[in-house]
Amino acid sequence: MSSRRFPEDLTPNALTRARERRVAKGLPLLDLTTANPARAGLAWDDEVLADLLRVTGIANHRPEAAGLPEARDAVVAHCAETGLRVERDDVFLTASTSEAYAFLFKCLCEPGDEVLVPTPSYPLLSVLAQLEGVELVSYPLRLDPEAGRWSLDLDALASRLSERSRIVLVVHPNNPTASCLSDQEARGLARLCRERNLLLLSDEVFREFAWDGSVVPSLLDACREEEALGCVLGGLSKTAGLPQLKLSWVLSTGPEKELSRLRERLEWVADAQLNLSTPVQLALPKLLPASAEWRERCRERIAKDLDILRSRVNAMPELQLLPGEAGWHAILEMSVDDEELCTKLMVEHGLVLQPGRLFDFTSRSVVVVSTIVEPSTLAEGLDVVTDILRTNP
Repeated sequence: MSSRRFPEDLTPNALTRARERRVAKGLPLLDLTTANPARAGLAWDDEVLADLLRVTGIANHRPEAAGLPEARDAVVAHCAETGLRVERDDVFLTASTSEAYAFLFKCLCEPGDEVLVPTPSYPLLSVLAQLEGVELVSYPLRLDPEAGRWSLDLDALASRLSERSRIVLVVHPNNPTASCLSDQEARGLARLCRERNLLLLSDEVFREFAWDGSVVPSLLDACREEEALGCVLGGLSKTAGLPQLKLSWVLSTGPEKELSRLRERLEWVADAQLNLSTPVQLALPKLLPASAEWRERCRERIAKDLDILRSRVNAMPELQLLPGEAGWHAILEMSVDDEELCTKLMVEHGLVLQPGRLFDFTSRSVVVVSTIVEPSTLAEGLDVVTDILRTNP
């Protein structure tokens, strides 16, 4: 007996099995995919972090469905530093962005209702939707070679809407394409969501990591301008490089009646589960200001890795670095089959790369590379890739 929320086959894919066999034999791995800051050499100093977590009041249980007021105020202050104006009532805290997705799917969708998601995009979205009994409907992101950017085809998205559509989901900046919506695209999408009575849900965990050193504009502003119901996701995992502390936020805006109804339901769901930790909320007013230094380290790492990728691509005609604007990932295109290449690299060299098919790339053979991996590791791994491509063109 099993719930229909689970796939019929939970067997790991061939690439995962190859990795597990290598680990079981005690053989080394050269991982170019890590998005874990600690494993990428970007960990916080233990003593500094311990001091920030040394707060009073952790012996008391203070259940607040939307999050403690002082923690929500800390998010308000942090958003202001990035040019985004929010108030305390706009902020709802969760234990993770995955939990935020689950809460919003519960609040807005009946089983079988539809959420529109970009393709290519992060494969975890399909898992989260399946666990909530929600159907995903994809809409395309298209690479425009002349413009040198990925673009949203708003007409194609609109053609995929149905009577069961409830949410249009945007990953901004996108993982893995590292693309962002333009202001015109954001306004057009918000307008469409308002006209069709849909929630515009924007996952913006990488918003503070634009490759040019700036901060990516939030879709929350577009929703305000178009008077659309909108939610934006962020959290400590990426903003502060602290996935282990388990705190994220939902920022919301929209017409008063619809917004009030959504917030009431979010609080009802959160009150039933009470997953958010009190200690991390109490530490948030210290953690967020202190995270600025870590973000600067992370941006420097991204810049170094992008320089390495660009220099290797320039010297290797068989590789092409696809356009990107922000985030912790970059895409390399090549003429060989991505899955075959990734499997060969894993089995023969212990080199970990993600094939594009994991992210629903169908018309391009690409691999996805982390841009926060240690530069020496990236350079060593790219040497292996180029040797393979030159030997087996």
